[in-house]
Amino acid sequence: MGGFASKVSVTLIILGLVGSLNLGLFGQKYRDELKKKEYCRKYNTICLNFFILDGSGTNLADGAKYRDPEAPIGEPSPTVKKILDRVVALLNGLWDQCCVELKLGLGSVVRPEKIKAGSKTLEDIFTRRRNEFGEEEKVVKYEEKKEGRQTNQARVLNLLENGLRDIRKALEENGKKPGDKCLNIFIVGTVEGAAGFARTPGKVAVFGMSWYVDPWDPKRTPRLVGEAQAVRGLAHEIGHNLGLHHPGEMKESPCKRECQNDRLNLMWKEARNRIPIEREKNPGSNLLKCQCNIVEATKAKLGLRTAMFHGSQDLKLGSLGVVRPDVVAPAFWGYISRGREAEPVTVVALALGIFGPLVQVNGGIGGVAFRLVSPGTVFPNEDGTVWRATEPPPGLKLHEGAGVLAGIPGEPGTWFPAIEGYDAETGVTLAYLKLLLTVEEAEKPEPLPLPTEEPREPEGPVPPEEDHRS
Repeated sequence: MGGFASKVSVTLIILGLVGSLNLGLFGQKYRDELKKKEYCRKYNTICLNFFILDGSGTNLADGAKYRDPEAPIGEPSPTVKKILDRVVALLNGLWDQCCVELKLGLGSVVRPEKIKAGSKTLEDIFTRRRNEFGEEEKVVKYEEKKEGRQTNQARVLNLLENGLRDIRKALEENGKKPGDKCLNIFIVGTVEGAAGFARTPGKVAVFGMSWYVDPWDPKRTPRLVGEAQAVRGLAHEIGHNLGLHHPGEMKESPCKRECQNDRLNLMWKEARNRIPIEREKNPGSNLLKCQCNIVEATKAKLGLRTAMFHGSQDLKLGSLGVVRPDVVAPAFWGYISRGREAEPVTVVALALGIFGPLVQVNGGIGGVAFRLVSPGTVFPNEDGTVWRATEPPPGLKLHEGAGVLAGIPGEPGTWFPAIEGYDAETGVTLAYLKLLLTVEEAEKPEPLPLPTEEPREPEGPVPPEEDHRS
């Protein structure tokens, strides 16, 4: 028996290594191309909200904590939170091909019967069936498209979109805010006929997912069932949200031909018996440049692209300087303060000689913090050129609560710092402020003119002039 256990253990280890290698090689073809590019738009983040539907058959809802027996929204267990962190990290191993950085927004457990979706509830997304043991279970059904008829998935997605309003209300009552720049993934136990499906383009998807702990793993790491395939499947549905179609269903274009020639493309539909294998391939992991262009355009359409603003100010070398984002870029300040409580910013700044500057900043925007963008980060300009962030002028420091740069500039020159405004709870970027700061040398005062001496009057009587006439 011990020999059998050893063989099983070795087999599981090999399978684990193969799965890890598979995840690690996500998009290797395109990542090789990225090394040749000047920049990758990593600053453009999209958050993922996960809503786990309780009673749907997924064990991700196990151990959830609700505020009271009637509460519609609960907190997932600590183990499930770790699983969601791991899922997002693995998804980034793929989506970095399009320079998209995914961040975990909210992870919540939802009681579907408590969430209104128009005249119905989220409980209406389910179909009941008997499993192989004769027990009744709930599933979400996927149907093939039929001419002139709405599919079940369209009905389900409509209900989920309508249910988001009630979910948002319940979250706000618990002191939480779902981000606007988020995709919303609803997790159930089983999607019959597919791994999941999504609105194309849109902000809603539904996916079947469960987890387990490998008994042979000494660290007892919680993992998704069929992790590599599950992550690829979820990334595939996110691709639909971001405007990507199956290669066989794309409109005629050079991009369609490229995708059809890429046998490892992420957007291939999973092969099933009734679909010829030569026409629809198993999903791979590649995303092509032309697909990333589609994603970029879709992010703007869905309001997922991070907004960028400009501001500029001249400073004097050696003199106390204050750069206030609400003053140099009112549009930036107004954009990130929408729907939030904002207090007027006040700055008291004093130069204390050898003791340096004393700066006190009050006010700001509720739930928003600020940080400097890493020097070297490159932003694309609309004219195709790039804008590269630098450090702020030496001597200036950022006040993270109000985004104010203040201090005594210690070096003349031109500087291009960028300030990121982000949601303090989720860490999701709200907007960027790109600054042009010019530090000029203080004008030297003109020297005072030297006093001119007036001819002095001789002292005493003036002798009479001699007459030299002959």
